[in-house]
Amino acid sequence: MANPVKRLHYFDQQFLREQDFIDEQNYHIQRQRDHNRLLHTPGIAQGLEIRDPPSGSTSVTVNPGIAYDHQGREIVLGNNQGINLESFADNQSVYLAITYTEEETDPSSQAGITANTRWTEAPAIETLLPNASGQFPEDPEEKIILAKVNRNGNQIATIDRTERRGAGVVGGDFVTNNLAVGGNLRVSGDLEVQGDIIASDKDNGKIQTTGMIRGASLPPNLIRNSYMNILDGDKPAGYNVGGKVTLEAAHPFTKGFEGPYLGTKPANAADSVDDATEENPYWFGRFNQGARIKRGGLANGWSTFPDGKILKITGDNSEQHTMIFFPFESQGNFFTKKVHLKAWLKISSGTQVGFGEVAGWSNGQPNNGLIITKEQSDNAPDGWYRVDGVISTSEITRLGGQSFSMGITGDETDGSFEVYLALPYLANLDYDTWLPSVSDMLSRNGLTVHPSSGNVGIGTTDPTEKLEVARGNVRIGGNLNVTGTITGKLSNGIVGNTQLANNSVTNAKIANNSINKSKFDTPTRNQFDAAIPNTGGSITGNLTVNSSNGVRAIQGTALGGTGDLYAGYFSATNTGNQQGFGVFGQVIGDGNGNKYGLFGNVIGGTTGSRYGVYGKASGGVTQYGGFFNAVNSNNGTAYGVWSSVEGNENGNKYGLYGRAIGGTTGSRYGVYGYANANGTNSKYGVRGYAGGNEGTKYAVYGSTGGSGTNYAGYFSGDVRVTGTLTKGGGSFLIDHPLEPFNKTLRHNFVESPEDLCLYRGKVKLNAEGSATVKMPDYFAALTKEEEATVNLTPIGKKPFLVSYQWSLDYTEFELFGQANAEVAYLVLANRDDPAIHQFRKPVEEEKGNGNFEQGKLLYPEAYSYPKEMGVDYLAEELVAAEECQLNVVG
Repeated sequence: MANPVKRLHYFDQQFLREQDFIDEQNYHIQRQRDHNRLLHTPGIAQGLEIRDPPSGSTSVTVNPGIAYDHQGREIVLGNNQGINLESFADNQSVYLAITYTEEETDPSSQAGITANTRWTEAPAIETLLPNASGQFPEDPEEKIILAKVNRNGNQIATIDRTERRGAGVVGGDFVTNNLAVGGNLRVSGDLEVQGDIIASDKDNGKIQTTGMIRGASLPPNLIRNSYMNILDGDKPAGYNVGGKVTLEAAHPFTKGFEGPYLGTKPANAADSVDDATEENPYWFGRFNQGARIKRGGLANGWSTFPDGKILKITGDNSEQHTMIFFPFESQGNFFTKKVHLKAWLKISSGTQVGFGEVAGWSNGQPNNGLIITKEQSDNAPDGWYRVDGVISTSEITRLGGQSFSMGITGDETDGSFEVYLALPYLANLDYDTWLPSVSDMLSRNGLTVHPSSGNVGIGTTDPTEKLEVARGNVRIGGNLNVTGTITGKLSNGIVGNTQLANNSVTNAKIANNSINKSKFDTPTRNQFDAAIPNTGGSITGNLTVNSSNGVRAIQGTALGGTGDLYAGYFSATNTGNQQGFGVFGQVIGDGNGNKYGLFGNVIGGTTGSRYGVYGKASGGVTQYGGFFNAVNSNNGTAYGVWSSVEGNENGNKYGLYGRAIGGTTGSRYGVYGYANANGTNSKYGVRGYAGGNEGTKYAVYGSTGGSGTNYAGYFSGDVRVTGTLTKGGGSFLIDHPLEPFNKTLRHNFVESPEDLCLYRGKVKLNAEGSATVKMPDYFAALTKEEEATVNLTPIGKKPFLVSYQWSLDYTEFELFGQANAEVAYLVLANRDDPAIHQFRKPVEEEKGNGNFEQGKLLYPEAYSYPKEMGVDYLAEELVAAEECQLNVVG
């Protein structure tokens, strides 16, 4: 019975000796060597090549690589190693071999110790002379042969690599996705290849086999279709040939996961292209996006195969012309100057394939066509070359029927060929579809196209205009854009509220200036006559307009024009010291409805700013752009300023926007909040609230710019944060204790991925070498006490061992060490209270989905990126842009 495999088992307080570590290493080393020995035969696994040196050389170079010996030891050469052979006798052949060696290195630096601390594994490249029979003199399974160097005099003549042995596979099955064989390949069982076998013989280009080679190949994007039969030999409909050519429908493949082209959706068809599989293909319908060339049967199917096939073409060049004529699906012939061809092509034998129009062929090649060689096919994935090109055609060629063709040149020896064509697609490049000829369209179904003038008539066979519609209505579903002049009239009837020229029609453009005051109805004209004399457009004196029926006492409307519009414009010029009011609004009444001293409302438009009320003040001592005062005479709520912005659009909205700019001295307050009262109620100088279902909310957001010291937020007094405080850095900053008038002192925060609590202190051990440290009574409730750690440091000149042990309830821990010694301790424990569970954040998070924008940086300049890469840059730039707009308005 073989010795059982043993490995070390570790446990707390185990005392380990030298042999334990040796056994640990030997376990892993032997496992690896057994793996190599039992699975691989000795030899070179990779590299270790000896290339031919320059002429006249006396040395060779061994390249890096790896080999296995008969014990499974890995022999690794990490760098090029030169071998000089000048010391050998002239004309003496020399074997080069590599073997495994190891030696002790790295002497110990510990005082009084002479042992080495490392084993160094090093390959040894040996030079050996052939034995009396001219063969390798050692065991080739222990010393791996690299090459035999033959010499002419003392110079290198040739490198004989025939005795190099590659590391093989010990008997058994072998499966690989990619196999490259540099030497001989011997297979004692079956060899099955799921892919192409590409091989050639240097002497005659033929591969001879005594058995059967079975293989299967899937061209790119051509997937097996379970709807189709394995092989059908019938000739596809519509294709014709010239010369000795045989057409077959072979290989059941279709493009992607397309299903059969039937009029009814199959029961197993997928609902979308993305969901399609081989078992559940996507159904494109009967024609697959319209009638085109039969695309190997994929557009309309062949007459006998509605599901489509690959076209197999075989034959030879024994007759005069070898051509395959394509059926081009068109309704009547049409002229074209160029066509677009797409297809998959595989040339198994033969030299080249050409595509072009029939009239353009000469000497077996298309004059203006497309040539694909066998070399291009062989270099393509799985041998399938993607044909995609534009082919010029004669202007007198009518593409229709079988005017497009394919020619094949066979092998140079016997002229034979075997070619596969899949998914051919041919189209008029200008339209990418079939196009009826002009002669077929001259008059059809009430539509006439005049062949000489190009006029189009609907309902008439003799159109006199570019478009003439007779005896019928014209309906336009979208916009009508006319760059010329429309001559005509609107028939008698009612004109509704539909826009006409979008407010651009003036009096001068309607009925030749015939609109005047007399055209208004009498009641409307009388109201104007009563307020404004007919002889002028202004009123001298007061104008009083009364209303008692709930309508607007006075209403002004200004429309049109390109300049500023004022529905009402009021100006008061004050030359004395009395007050002046541009507009004075007063609402009096005992009713309970809302009252507005001044109400401004702006609506409409998509660009530009809107000001419900705009106030501006200049001159004097103190200026108020707006002054608002609310006196609260009851216990209700009073607002000095109540500002609201509503709407469902996506622009920025400011409930209150404050600006303070200009000047060089004095403070500037964009918004200044002050709250003072004698009661016990709360006071808020400034209070912010932000809500909503999505996006990031900022109750208060501050940012700074410019030179000098910048504080996005400055608080004089205590600051309390009930949630989580997130920062890029942190510190305390105080007056320096030693020089408080001249310096400041800063200490930075200690950071950790955990929410650590820290407790430290010193304790003296008793005569038995122990002491007890009690923790605060809240310790277990506040922390993950079972994960708490204690760091101990002996105090004194002579170090000693010290340890600790927690009590069962983690309310205290006991220290053990040297009697009467002093020990410093540091307890670290992660928080575990309810508040931290509510506010704890992940240590690492992917950006996006509300956690900042992916591709942006919190601190771009710290990572040597421009500030434009910052997460807040666009928002701050938008504010700056609006600030510029306000500067223009102001």
